[in-house]
Amino acid sequence: MFSIDRADNISGDTHVPVQLNKAAEFWNDYIENNVQFDLTLTFEPNHSNPDILFIQENIVDCLGEYESPAADRDDLAQALCVETLREAPQETPVESTISMGGNGEATFGLLAKHGLGRLIGFDIWSDPVDVMTPKILFTPSHYAHPDATSLLSTPSRGAGDIQNLADMGTSKAENLREFPTKKSLENVSSELSSFVKNSNQDMSQWSEEAENIGFPGLVTSYEEAVLNDDIAYTEETIALVDDLRTSKTNEEIPGSDELGVIIERLETIGTWRETREEFDVQIHRHWTDSVWSDWTDSIWSDWSDE
Repeated sequence: MFSIDRADNISGDTHVPVQLNKAAEFWNDYIENNVQFDLTLTFEPNHSNPDILFIQENIVDCLGEYESPAADRDDLAQALCVETLREAPQETPVESTISMGGNGEATFGLLAKHGLGRLIGFDIWSDPVDVMTPKILFTPSHYAHPDATSLLSTPSRGAGDIQNLADMGTSKAENLREFPTKKSLENVSSELSSFVKNSNQDMSQWSEEAENIGFPGLVTSYEEAVLNDDIAYTEETIALVDDLRTSKTNEEIPGSDELGVIIERLETIGTWRETREEFDVQIHRHWTDSVWSDWTDSIWSDWSDE
């Protein structure tokens, strides 16, 4: 059983218990399929005597048991304070301090997965590495700007998120298979275009704010991990839909190669619910990978000069 104790000024974020439940489900599934021991994790808010207690703060002031880029940069803050639990604790609850994760909903969930993993014996860099990598464990520091604590809230709470886009892809593929007409194609183009427009509007303002706060690397990560990938693929699909809608008659559309390509692309978008992480996590991963890479390159450079 695990629970969370939250600072009064951040108690209103409803995504926190949702993501903690998802973290429990993740580890329960992983343990059942990959590990030979019996453990079931459950989350209960406000539990009076949990085995594990997350303490949520705006900024976490620790570095844990390994070095991190956050150790040397004032604009970075550790996002999670936890060490691997290697033997049964003498007392419970075992505590771990966790940050807001830049207010990114799925990013907070990623941090919670990592923290739970450490507290049930999974070490850093162990499988599943995408969760247990220490690269994910720092965020923009609010010491640079108070709004930096919410830098990932827009990608996960804006007009469009990847889960809604995936659902749209699945439903539109099914609709075109059943009704391969100009009207159906127009509907596909309209809804996908609306998604892209709203997403781009939200992220345009977000990008300007991130630049002004002093984190242009997050903007670059958005462009490279989301805008030039998922959004670009969606825009290419819209262009194919519009080309087919304007170049063929209703009689020519069914069974055409172009229709087959469009349906296949929509089905690919539909798989993103399972194969793609939410936009805030994609941005967070790309950014922390870049910061980590720059940091390790500088360490190797210093070592080579000695």
